[in-house]
Amino acid sequence: MNKGKAPGKSSIYKGVHWNAERNKWKAEIKINQVNKYIGRFDDEIEAAEAYNIVAEKLFGEFVCLNTLEG
Repeated sequence: MNKGKAPGKSSIYKGVHWNAERNKWKAEIKINQVNKYIGRFDDEIEAAEAYNIVAEKLFGEFVCLNTLEG
């Protein structure tokens, strides 16, 4: 369950951050201590959905998905 945004973070969703240079939400996932780019999105929830899709494919039954609001 998402508990709100952590200090210094721009989104309440795991793997989602605001990219001020491009005015887009950026989704990325960490694999073996390396951040892998997923994409940029106009909507924060779309970015979280994209993260969830990739995370589920990579981590299967051990995945920790974002709980989407809205």
